[in-house]
Amino acid sequence: MRRTLAIAAALAVTIALAGCMPESDPDWMPRGWGAGDLRTVEAPPVPIAAGQTPGLAGERVRSDLLGLQARVMVVPGAEAIGAAVLQPVRAAIAARSAAVNRAYAPEVFGREAGLNDRGCVQGSTLRPAAEAIADPALGPIGGSGTAVLCDIVVAAGSVIGQRVRTIEAPGGVPTADHSEVLFADVTTGEVAGARGLWNADAASALWAESVDLLRREAGALSLAPVAPPDDSTAEAFATVLDSTLPAPDGSFVVTLPAGFTAPALTDLGAPPTATDRFLAVPPARVGVLASPLGVAVSAALAAGTPFAPPPSSPSRTGSTDCRLVPCVALTFDDGPGPFTPGIMDALEAQRSAATFYAIGRNVAGGADTVRRAVADGHEVGNHTWSHPQLPTLDAAAVGRQIRDTQNALREATGVTPTSFRPPYGEYDAAVLTAAGLPAVLWDVDTNDWRQPDQAVLIGRAVEQPRPGSIVLLHDIHENTARATPAIISGLRDRGFTLVTVTELFGGTMPSKGAWRSAR
Repeated sequence: MRRTLAIAAALAVTIALAGCMPESDPDWMPRGWGAGDLRTVEAPPVPIAAGQTPGLAGERVRSDLLGLQARVMVVPGAEAIGAAVLQPVRAAIAARSAAVNRAYAPEVFGREAGLNDRGCVQGSTLRPAAEAIADPALGPIGGSGTAVLCDIVVAAGSVIGQRVRTIEAPGGVPTADHSEVLFADVTTGEVAGARGLWNADAASALWAESVDLLRREAGALSLAPVAPPDDSTAEAFATVLDSTLPAPDGSFVVTLPAGFTAPALTDLGAPPTATDRFLAVPPARVGVLASPLGVAVSAALAAGTPFAPPPSSPSRTGSTDCRLVPCVALTFDDGPGPFTPGIMDALEAQRSAATFYAIGRNVAGGADTVRRAVADGHEVGNHTWSHPQLPTLDAAAVGRQIRDTQNALREATGVTPTSFRPPYGEYDAAVLTAAGLPAVLWDVDTNDWRQPDQAVLIGRAVEQPRPGSIVLLHDIHENTARATPAIISGLRDRGFTLVTVTELFGGTMPSKGAWRSAR
């Protein structure tokens, strides 16, 4: 009887408790990932082909003396961005100069050097270091020294991102390998590393979300908040933000390094990650955790907006440092004429600059041409009003020749020339005094006015210049116009950057004197 009563009492309690329990849900499933949650992806976004991004200009520096080769991309009209991406090149030059105990000076090479191929080589920053350093298109000739490589990782709207990688291999074997991704907004001029895409809350938030993702993958169903990391762990985790790469949909991908763990994972018995894990932060979450620059990057990618460089001269890469790259100035005399626009077309096609020494009486009929020269980023100089032999004139007549041409060019272009070229290269002290401007001559005379064979003309213009040279040509001759594209590409193949005369002199012309080159 007692046993029967005990069973009855137990059943009564069970029934009572069952009445207090909620009804079961046969459709219940573990919590899934929401639209704002991190996700694992197989690999980070791949680099973009530089040639698919109009508005960028490649720079290439080769120094066999130091054992160095470098490639980067600059944005015409965005000087702060150019300075940032060129900084690793300057640092590599300084390090190699110290290593070999030699001062750096820009070098040029033969016509077969092929240095007209400039800018980033897609995927080069991901290649094995030993392979990249041994590639003559990327590494120092001979494979011993330093290579600076680049990849475009984002180009959309007003934002551009570039990975710059420096590989040091002083004996042909890589000993150091460092990469940095730089992002910039060409509208605001802001430049930052990958960590600069995030706000101050991002590191702690992504720590919690990364741990939550891994514990869910390990089978945990817990909704408990992830404990924050200690100070040293938080500092180490912040470096994960340096791996940020934007994806085409506007998400940001970060790399969680192999060996990552956290107390919430060890409590589950989950081992540290065996390999790098690539985690995608979706656009909705990026919008909360990103800095203003990061928001701009994500929004431009999500909108699919093509990259739009700042308004700038289409043929120019911006202010060129001729202490870093080998420079040459092509100068064209006696125009403007009917062949001048074609010459400017050739310069524009290869992002090169020149200086046009115009005759004043030709300006009225060629005002559109000289205006285009200035708009394209070229320099316009004074070649007198009527091309006389200046030493045969008195001071007043020399002054009129220069003054009238200055006025004509200023009226046509809004720019006042800062140098003049004496006709026939003839001048004396009295001419320089009366002109009141520095005289720019030349150290390479192509004698194109004699109508030489095209191969001869191209050979003179391409093979004779040295860094700092000024080359004399004339834009009133058809044979010169025909040869100009080959002259430009030939000089660039040797490693030259084609600049204006003023750029050749560091951005400011000497106040007086006569100059045949900038050496």
